[in-house]
Amino acid sequence: MHGYQIPKSWIAISVFIGIMSSTLSFSENSSRELVIVYSGNTLGELKPCGCAKEEDQGGFERRSTYLKQVFAN
Repeated sequence: MHGYQIPKSWIAISVFIGIMSSTLSFSENSSRELVIVYSGNTLGELKPCGCAKEEDQGGFERRSTYLKQVFAN
């Protein structure tokens, strides 16, 4: 019988958030904003959709445009 294992990615995310929250709580009266963007898991796969070759980006261009807009503000 196999026991439940916590994925390594969840451990890494938890450690990162813990470190960020501890450093943000000790800052000198400055306000900071933490933006977390979860954009899905593509696993590095890019499959042809049958549309025009220049538009066959699997959503990477839309994601890139969105991230540029988020971090520009």
